[in-house]
Amino acid sequence: MKRKSVGISLTKERLANFSKRYTNMYTIKIEDLHDKQGRSSGTKVILDIPIDLISYEKG
Repeated sequence: MKRKSVGISLTKERLANFSKRYTNMYTIKIEDLHDKQGRSSGTKVILDIPIDLISYEKG
């Protein structure tokens, strides 16, 4: 039986809310990891969140 992670669903929901408030888009990539024998060994999650750096002048 394969179960779905609640954490991944919550993270996707938070990122969707984040992208509504900001103009930057994000990507999320989820990969199942396996050992040399082909057994499941974890999950790799890659978040790509672009940011704009804003410098403020002291005045």
